[in-house]
Amino acid sequence: GAAAIWVCSPGRSRMEIVRFIWQSSNYCCYGDCCAACDVEWAVEGEGPLFGDEGTDQRGAAPFFECMQELTELEPECQDTGQFQVDVCRDLGGIGLEFEQVKDSLLIAKVTSGPVKHWNEDHNDELHLTVMPGDEVISVNDRIGSSHDLLLSLSKGNHFCIRLRHPRSYQVKLEKHGRPLGISLLSGEEKLDQLQVKTIGAGAADAWNKSNPERVIRKGDRIIEVNGISGDSGAMLNELKEQQFLCMTFIQPV
Repeated sequence: GAAAIWVCSPGRSRMEIVRFIWQSSNYCCYGDCCAACDVEWAVEGEGPLFGDEGTDQRGAAPFFECMQELTELEPECQDTGQFQVDVCRDLGGIGLEFEQVKDSLLIAKVTSGPVKHWNEDHNDELHLTVMPGDEVISVNDRIGSSHDLLLSLSKGNHFCIRLRHPRSYQVKLEKHGRPLGISLLSGEEKLDQLQVKTIGAGAADAWNKSNPERVIRKGDRIIEVNGISGDSGAMLNELKEQQFLCMTFIQPV
């Protein structure tokens, strides 16, 4: 529900989530003593929160139900894979190029600009980093077709963009003199990935037969080859020249 959406929003600290659930449960606020503030002291300070009977030693409401609700909401946050980016347009735009796939809007490339700065500011938080293959879910709380989303991105200067990371998996194989067996589409020059067109006889087909849990499929994208990413030409050359390949794939919508 709405509570889960709020809790799953990026940048929410665990303490903010606890306070929100506490307040939503009508535990707060009572007179001069705010239960949520009391909880914050108890969690972050040195004093014990609960007495022997499972109640707050300083008289605040029981805390177990609040934490149980938080525990139940956390998997929902993890399962969605969604995150939010807040950026403002500069003279060059926001620094994103897009690809439309099955009426979904995907990130094709992150160029110089506000989104790249966002990534640099969150380089230790990969779950908040915008990458090729990410799907745009909404723009300023507006959802719709890929056309609708692009239209929203063309208006205004401040954008709250909600995205979803695609499923990713890694493939490590050795060709042993065989062809790789993957026909690829590099697409337009702006793309930072290689799209799997077909899979024929070769090392990739052998991998698929031996690894049913990580099968390479038509439409999957290669985003990294032997540590090379962001350059489709260099990745393609690495696939041709090297016998040992460590490849990272994503599965867009």
